[in-house]
Amino acid sequence: MICAIIIGHFFADFVLQTDWMALNKSREFVPLAVHILVYTVALSAVMLFVQALAVPLLAWAALNGGLHFVTDFITSKTSRYFYDNGKMRLFWVVIGADQMVHMLCLIISALLLF
Repeated sequence: MICAIIIGHFFADFVLQTDWMALNKSREFVPLAVHILVYTVALSAVMLFVQALAVPLLAWAALNGGLHFVTDFITSKTSRYFYDNGKMRLFWVVIGADQMVHMLCLIISALLLF
């Protein structure tokens, strides 16, 4: 299941995130909200192939959609600040921290709910 979570997260957070979402989610609510909606639906679809229990899966997906929103709300603004100010090392540290938080949320919540 952990492999499916990692694959699902990559697909939902990177492959399906458009340039419009990525470039504007730090400045506007709608691109961030659309990104979170696409992320949550895609992650749910991937996990349906692995986990047959629909009710815990929906709760898990909704929880992680909310956690992803909070994380991206903070990290997109922080990484934008560092990028705009030419602090590329700190920009990449924030991007890495963003992914670490996403993985921790996904795995810990899966261990608790499944």
